Amino acid sequence: MRRPVFPLVLDLSRVNVVLAGNGPAAARRLAQIKAGGGQELQIYAAAPCEALQALAGDALISHWPSAEEIARAGVLFLADLPPADADRLAALARAAGTLVNSEDDRPNSDIHVPAMIRRGDLLLTVSTSGQSPGLARYLRQRLELDYGPEWATRLERLAALREQWKQEGAAIPELARRTDAFLVQEGLPLS
Repeated sequence: MRRPVFPLVLDLSRVNVVLAGNGPAAARRLAQIKAGGGQELQIYAAAPCEALQALAGDALISHWPSAEEIARAGVLFLADLPPADADRLAALARAAGTLVNSEDDRPNSDIHVPAMIRRGDLLLTVSTSGQSPGLARYLRQRLELDYGPEWATRLERLAALREQWKQEGAAIPELARRTDAFLVQEGLPLS
């Protein structure tokens, strides 16, 4: 059955984020959140693994979040939790209107985190709507081969040109035309 989803890119520097988890998946999610600009971040773990302890540092809180703590969050990430704890925390989040992502747990997830490739400000993602994280990982690995680190610099150059073009008064259709010309000049024809 097709799951209707709508892709968004969330500016984590503007959202209060709560992460609750114990093991390696929680540590990976914390690293992703930090790479994504998460600043207002509370990290809860009843029995954190060493990697999570090291990454969280002094921000680690040694219990699960309360209903009030969850209610102050815009997004709750759950990882490496026993199912009963994940169910309880997800229910508290839904009651508070807080979005939930529970690692590899579609019934408890309002949002899904896609497989990601970061190249500076360029973010490439692959999503299977939570149906096959393994397939998303495979496709991400394939894309990594085609979009190497040089794409970060390419985006920086194009962004600077685009800003210059906007200051010169170029309208959106002209910005699109000049962007296409830049890509062709870079050896990246559109078809």
